Formats: sequence, C-alpha cells, structure tokens
Amino acid sequence: MKQKALVRLLLLLMIQQLSQFVTAQNVGIGTNAPTAYGHGGTNRLLEIYNNNTGTNSQSHIILSTGAVTEGSIGTLSWTSPALQTGEKRLALVGAGYESGATASTAGSGLFFYTRSSATNQLRESLRISGEGNVGIGNSTPWAPLQFSNSIVNRKIVLYQTANNDHQYYGFGINGGTLRYQTDASFADHVFFSAVNGSSSKELMRIKGNGNVGIGYSNPAAPLSFGPTLGKKIVLYPGSLGDAGFGMSGNRLQIFSDNSNADVAIGYDAAGTFNERFSIKPNGALALTGNQGANGEVVTSGGAGPAYYSRPGYYYQAQQSGNSVSANENGPSVDVPGLTAAINLATPARVVFHLSGNYWGNYCLACENPSATMLLYRNIVGGTELVRSAYSGGLGYAWRSGVLASGPIVVDYPAGSHTFKVMFNNSGYTDVLYLGNAFLTWQIFHN
Repeated sequence: MKQKALVRLLLLLMIQQLSQFVTAQNVGIGTNAPTAYGHGGTNRLLEIYNNNTGTNSQSHIILSTGAVTEGSIGTLSWTSPALQTGEKRLALVGAGYESGATASTAGSGLFFYTRSSATNQLRESLRISGEGNVGIGNSTPWAPLQFSNSIVNRKIVLYQTANNDHQYYGFGINGGTLRYQTDASFADHVFFSAVNGSSSKELMRIKGNGNVGIGYSNPAAPLSFGPTLGKKIVLYPGSLGDAGFGMSGNRLQIFSDNSNADVAIGYDAAGTFNERFSIKPNGALALTGNQGANGEVVTSGGAGPAYYSRPGYYYQAQQSGNSVSANENGPSVDVPGLTAAINLATPARVVFHLSGNYWGNYCLACENPSATMLLYRNIVGGTELVRSAYSGGLGYAWRSGVLASGPIVVDYPAGSHTFKVMFNNSGYTDVLYLGNAFLTWQIFHN
C-alpha cells in the first residue's frame, strides 16, 4: 500500500511540474510562458528557452538517424489536413545524404519543397548541396548558383514593370541566346566601373534603339565614341604598333601597325579581298597593285578604273573670224587659225582631235554631197595626210552637221613638226561652209 501511495504521489508531482510549462496546448521547455513573439493569429507553439547568459548558451532541435545511406534523414513539414485535393503538405525543409554516402565519406544537402497550385503536389524549389552550391529548380547544382535548364524569357528578374515575359529588367534564355532584358525601348543597358568609393564611370551604353556608345552616353549612330582624341579603333594590335583608326585635331587617321605595312582599299568577294587602291608606307600610290613608273601620273578612266600614264601637255587651236567655204568638187581650202607647230625635244606620242560644224544647200536632182576636214603634216616637198573627218552624204535640201575625229594617235621623232587643217566639199553642192572648228592636241613624251 505504501508503494502504491508513493507512486501516486510521484505522478501527481510530475503532472504538477509539467503543468507549469504546458499552457493552452502550447509547450515551453525552460519556460512556463511559451510565447509567439509577434506571430499573429491563433497559434500553437513550442518554445525552448535557455536562461543561461554565458557564451554559447544555445537551444537546439536535433533530428538524428542511425542510417548512412543515400536519401532523406528527416524533415520539418507544414501541413494542412483541411485540403481536400492532392498533397496535404504545404512545404517542407529536409536534409539527406547525397549519392555515394558511406560511414567514412558522406555528403549531405538541404532541400526545400513547396506545393504547386497547378498540380496540387509538392515540388522541389531549392536545394543546397554539400559543397554549398545552390540550385533553384535544379536538384544537382554544380555552380554556386544554378537554375533549371528550362528555356524561358524570364530566368532572373531584377525589376518587374508588368507580369509578362518582356517588361522587366533581368536575364533569360532563348534557343542559342543569352537574353539581357530591359522593360522598354527607351531603357538602356549600361556598363560601369568604379572610380573610387563614391563614384563610378560609364564604360559602354547600348541604347534601347540598338545604338552603342563607348565612352559616350548619347550615341546617335549604330556605333559612337566619346569626343576624345587619339586611337579610337584598334583592328590589330601589333608588336610595333597598332592597325586601326584614330582622331587628331581636325583629322581622321587611318594607320597600319608598322613601317612596312600598306593601307589598302578594295572589296570583298566570298572572303577574298580585291585591292583597288593602296598607299604604301613610303607614300607611293598603287592602283590595282600597280605603282606606276617614275614620272607617271594617275589618270581618270571615267567610268572605268584609273590608271597610270605619263603627263601630257594640252594645246588647242580654234578657227577665228569668218567661216571658211569650199566650192563643189573644188580643191581643199585651208582653215584659218587651225595650224600647229610642235617642237619635240625627245620622241613623243601626239594625240589629235578634230571637230567643226558644217552646213550648205545643193541641187535636188544631184547626188548626195559630203564634207571633210583633213589634218596634214607638212613634210619636205609637200604634205602627208594624218587623218580626215568625213561627213558622208548630206541628204536633201539644206543640211547641217558636226564633223569630228579623234583620238588620232601618232608617234613622232624628236624635231619640229607643223600641221594644218583643210576643208573639202566633195559632191554636188555649190558651196559648203565650216565654222566653230577646233584642232586640239596632247603631247606625251616617251
């Protein structure tokens, strides 16, 4: 009887002691007033209180296991039995061994699950590996922070203007593309570096319209640089110098990387460069690879390519006074003023051009007449015909036209040479007239 009474007394004392720490279904260990400390609502709680005040005075909840195999070793779970569909658990935080764990070598990780409203099931949202790597939507992170392999516009959102895949600041992944995103066409991508502890400097800006500014915050072209002098673009950094572009005072500079390098202009054809013009390091000019010869000059080819030629001296003689006339089938007549005296110190090439306007009337019942300008060179004992400019038939009634011939190219030895122009009426027109007549020539020394 005494033993039974003693047991009853001990149970009564234990219940009395526990009642000091259990109040309204809240549990306190080390305290008889377990408190929610600001958590609102109708709470049920467990508080562990360590009233020691020294260093490392701590409280712990410890979940332990005797197993050393891959898998979970315990969780803290939040549940709602009132849920009628799917998973009752709302979230959990768990710990577990990683693959390959043994009693001597074991890695562990933390995993966080949340309940998806789309599936009403738990899904892993975040994992921290034994190496400290964090995976978001990725259960095997191999970097300090790693995301899932989903291909979506929004992977990291730093600032959201609206809940869609475009109006945000952040990063995403598209097929074969790392996506840098701003929220509007007037928002820029800007890169900075620190100047000191209180300021930074802008390095590069990509405007919302695609213009790029390097050292320049308001680019108005696809690529703009800051208003500074010096090298602006280096296309090839050489050991002796750089090849590229620069600016000095009121001057655009194009530079090669050493004293043996050319600056060439041409076009690309399927990856092959076709040179059309180049400047040699010594200042020589090359046209399609040809530097020409000493004394030659660059000559325009009109619509064709330019070329090198020897400099020519240009002369022109023009008829003056009244027009000249030639009678029907009469002898050729001199054209006043159209003579040339050419003195050549060395052999040379002479290029002539003849031109003039003619007109006349003729017999309707007669054959077609014709007008001719003739260039003669005076020689000992007479003249030699160099070239003629022939009109062909004039047709019927009054007619007019242009006589022209050239270029007339002739090579002459050194010496003095004289030339004259004559006019001929070959046909059945009483009189033909010639006016506004020209003789021009150029001299090209060999």
